[in-house]
Amino acid sequence: MRNSPKILIADRNRHVRDLLRREFAAEGYRVQVAKDGQEVMNISNEEAPDLFIMDSELPFLAELAD
Repeated sequence: MRNSPKILIADRNRHVRDLLRREFAAEGYRVQVAKDGQEVMNISNEEAPDLFIMDSELPFLAELAD
Protein backbone atom coordinates (compact mmCIF):
# COMPACT_ATOMS: atom_id res chain seq x y z
CA MET A 1 0.00 0.00 0.00
CA ARG A 2 3.00 2.32 0.36
CA ASN A 3 3.00 2.99 -3.38
CA SER A 4 -0.65 3.98 -3.52
CA PRO A 5 -1.40 7.70 -3.94
CA LYS A 6 -1.84 9.79 -0.82
CA ILE A 7 -4.92 12.01 -0.46
CA LEU A 8 -5.23 14.81 2.09
CA ILE A 9 -8.82 15.76 2.91
CA ALA A 10 -9.27 19.06 4.76
CA ASP A 11 -12.79 19.91 5.82
CA ARG A 12 -14.28 21.57 8.88
CA ASN A 13 -17.17 19.09 8.89
CA ARG A 14 -16.22 15.85 10.63
CA HIS A 15 -18.91 13.90 8.78
CA VAL A 16 -17.57 14.98 5.39
CA ARG A 17 -14.00 14.05 6.43
CA ASP A 18 -15.13 10.64 7.68
CA LEU A 19 -17.20 9.88 4.57
CA LEU A 20 -14.44 10.83 2.13
CA ARG A 21 -11.77 9.03 4.16
CA ARG A 22 -13.82 5.84 4.25
CA GLU A 23 -14.67 5.92 0.53
CA PHE A 24 -11.14 6.68 -0.71
CA ALA A 25 -9.53 4.20 1.69
CA ALA A 26 -11.91 1.50 0.43
CA GLU A 27 -10.50 2.12 -3.07
CA GLY A 28 -6.95 1.61 -1.83
CA TYR A 29 -5.75 5.18 -1.37
CA ARG A 30 -3.72 6.33 1.62
CA VAL A 31 -5.87 9.00 3.25
CA GLN A 32 -5.17 11.63 5.87
CA VAL A 33 -7.65 14.17 7.18
CA ALA A 34 -7.35 17.65 8.68
CA LYS A 35 -9.94 19.83 10.36
CA ASP A 36 -8.14 23.18 9.92
CA GLY A 37 -5.23 24.92 8.25
CA GLN A 38 -2.90 24.17 11.13
CA GLU A 39 -3.40 20.42 10.73
CA VAL A 40 -2.91 20.77 6.97
CA MET A 41 0.51 22.32 7.56
CA ASN A 42 1.51 19.63 10.07
CA ILE A 43 0.51 16.82 7.73
CA SER A 44 2.00 18.47 4.63
CA ASN A 45 5.36 18.85 6.36
CA GLU A 46 5.55 15.06 6.76
CA GLU A 47 4.88 14.07 3.15
CA ALA A 48 3.20 16.09 0.41
CA PRO A 49 -0.09 14.56 -0.75
CA ASP A 50 -0.69 13.52 -4.34
CA LEU A 51 -4.20 14.99 -4.15
CA PHE A 52 -5.51 17.68 -1.81
CA ILE A 53 -9.27 18.03 -1.29
CA MET A 54 -10.04 21.18 0.67
CA ASP A 55 -13.02 23.03 2.10
CA SER A 56 -12.68 26.62 0.81
CA GLU A 57 -13.93 27.96 4.17
CA LEU A 58 -11.46 25.96 6.24
CA PRO A 59 -10.58 27.59 9.60
CA PHE A 60 -7.08 29.09 9.84
CA LEU A 61 -6.82 29.06 6.05
CA ALA A 62 -5.98 32.77 5.94
CA GLU A 63 -2.85 32.07 7.99
CA LEU A 64 -1.61 29.74 5.25
CA ALA A 65 -1.85 32.49 2.64
CA ASP A 66 0.40 34.88 4.62
